[in-house]
Amino acid sequence: ATRSSGRLADALPLGLVCSVVFAPDAAGQTELGHAAVRLERHVDDLHIGVVEGRAWAKAATALVGRDGAAAWQGALDRADTLLEELRAGAFAWLSDTLYAGLDQRMLRFGAAVGRFVAQLSGEKGGDALDEAVREVLQRAAELRRHALVSRFAQRREQVEMACRLVKWLARPIRDLDSVASAIEWQADQGAFVDWARFRLRGGDDLAEVSEAYAALRAAVAAERARLAKRFASLLAPGGGHDWTPSPRIVPVESALADLVAPLAASHPVLLLVMDGLSVSIFRELFAELAALSWSEWVRSDLGHALAGLAAFPTVTEVSRASLLAGAVTTGGSGQEKTAFAVHPALLANSNASQPPRLFHKGELAEDGSLSSQVRAAIVDGR
Repeated sequence: ATRSSGRLADALPLGLVCSVVFAPDAAGQTELGHAAVRLERHVDDLHIGVVEGRAWAKAATALVGRDGAAAWQGALDRADTLLEELRAGAFAWLSDTLYAGLDQRMLRFGAAVGRFVAQLSGEKGGDALDEAVREVLQRAAELRRHALVSRFAQRREQVEMACRLVKWLARPIRDLDSVASAIEWQADQGAFVDWARFRLRGGDDLAEVSEAYAALRAAVAAERARLAKRFASLLAPGGGHDWTPSPRIVPVESALADLVAPLAASHPVLLLVMDGLSVSIFRELFAELAALSWSEWVRSDLGHALAGLAAFPTVTEVSRASLLAGAVTTGGSGQEKTAFAVHPALLANSNASQPPRLFHKGELAEDGSLSSQVRAAIVDGR
């Protein structure tokens, strides 16, 4: 019919339109029923039944899926235009392929996030809140199914991070009853919460979605502030804090003796110190490193990652100096080099002719590449 009416070029766009007009999830929608009637004028006034319409939609969607959206940019644009002409533009979200559908699914997701935040109260749980969470996750699943979402990496990541925050806010958060429990909580949960809320900064291209993200971030910030205040009270003198040691917590001054030296006893070790790195930023960076075949190892008897504890105040002159000296101290790069080279636990596991070597940032680069002396030290098995 499209051939005889001179509209062969619209065969693919009309098939994509059918994915909306005859979508199974929209059965009974009066507006789409009217759109199906209007669609007939594009095929010489022939009636298109549900079976034929869905078959046409399946073939068109499969073609775009096979070749990629970029190969059929014009057809996708034309389909959006045709859908508007059929007065069914508001239903583009039913399509897993159309550009307009992606934006509408983002708006639906943002609206669901907004309703979740509005539903939040001091008391966690409840049927209404559970339903709000389910709606957010359903809208996120809709977005993942869309063929075009993979082209918008930041948008896709923000959706995942928003879901993480929604699930965190929806469940009861245990009270922090000791300094150790607070540190372990930050390592296991807080770091991922902070990573997520920081990634929502800047919002989305759609103002409504940005507003929903801002409201979600504000709700998370309020909860994080409460936890931070509790942590501060545990740390404060007279706060009744419990400094009972945890096998998972490694004070920064003990890291070389407790972690690096035992490894050095059986294998050469390269210790990479990234100054000013929070646990949340580490988690974000490591997600990329894991794709490059770096692996995180945890003690089998603990089942969780260890948590390093900085020295107070948490500035370079104190914490980094204490790390490299093996004792709580202060100092600059000169003192760090000397202390590292004579660290007893490291010396005990080093070749006598090659004591531990420390390179600072300024010594790492040479003509834009890793310096020759650093390369030589890494290659040297001693």
